[in-house]
Amino acid sequence: MSMASPGTKVIAITGVTGFLGRHVVQALHAQGWSINAIGRPTSRRDLLADVPVRWCDHDDAGLATAVRGATAVMHLATCYGRAGESVAQVLDANLMLPVRLLAAAANAQVERAYLAGTTLPPHLSAYALAKHQAEAWIVRFPTVRTVVFDLQHFYGPGDDVAKFTANVMARCLAGQAVPLTEGSQERDFIYIDDVVAAISAILADAGVAGRIEIGSGEAVRVRDFVERVHAQTGRASCLDFGAIPNRPGEPARLLADTTQLRRLGWQPKVSLEEGIARCLAALKGRV
Repeated sequence: MSMASPGTKVIAITGVTGFLGRHVVQALHAQGWSINAIGRPTSRRDLLADVPVRWCDHDDAGLATAVRGATAVMHLATCYGRAGESVAQVLDANLMLPVRLLAAAANAQVERAYLAGTTLPPHLSAYALAKHQAEAWIVRFPTVRTVVFDLQHFYGPGDDVAKFTANVMARCLAGQAVPLTEGSQERDFIYIDDVVAAISAILADAGVAGRIEIGSGEAVRVRDFVERVHAQTGRASCLDFGAIPNRPGEPARLLADTTQLRRLGWQPKVSLEEGIARCLAALKGRV
């Protein structure tokens, strides 16, 4: 357990054992933040064994403890529903938990909150709908200055292989067939280190509020991304474009407007080619 000393910046964060959460916690700790980690008793606390954090439960009493004396709160927990989770579980992670966190922050007079949002339209999935519904609740807590990160398609070494980018890389490395949509959709792929740097830049400016988009600022066709991965592996994988239908109502193009981030002095540093290379190097030997 880590207890903050007087004058220390304290932030209460959900989702600390997730892919994004682990990277954010490590970066903020290095920047001098004291971390109140909000999680379930079953959370993989060993994933943060190298970072001193104060663990707090995700129930109301735990949230009240986590936000007491905090400078800010941040909601990074998420549940996509693709691992068989129920609708109730999706709503709990993406709607109920952030609303409860905002309520706890308002009660404790915490002035700043940061929520991980989504660029997906609400009709596309229960996950996307819950994210948008959570954002709609922000107006109920006017004393808390809230920023919503609209996160584009972030990726990096160590991500869940059930996710699109990591799954494609693992399959290509293993020489397996890769079933895909026709791949004409354009997506903004951003490396995890650049996402963390963007979040750090946002936290460093207490005047930031509202929505802010986090992405590379470059749209790449899904087909082109997959073909770049395939070319770097040099394996004889079968890229089966068109084997999977597009989801009804799926956006043809998603692209971040990075104007606000660049005003904060941020710019992406890891190119798509370099990011893919780093991911493949980390995956080798695991597949």
